Amino acid sequence: MALRLSKYFGNSAKFWLGLQDDYDIEEEQFHLKPELNQIRKFEINAA
Repeated sequence: MALRLSKYFGNSAKFWLGLQDDYDIEEEQFHLKPELNQIRKFEINAA
């Protein structure tokens, strides 16, 4: 589909795949928000 859209609109397939990636990530962040909020950030303690 990305190839077809890129041919029709005259841009790259990577553009369309990038839009899909952005959408997929935002959807997962929304659905996993409670779980993601429980994950502590990795920190290096400099001694």
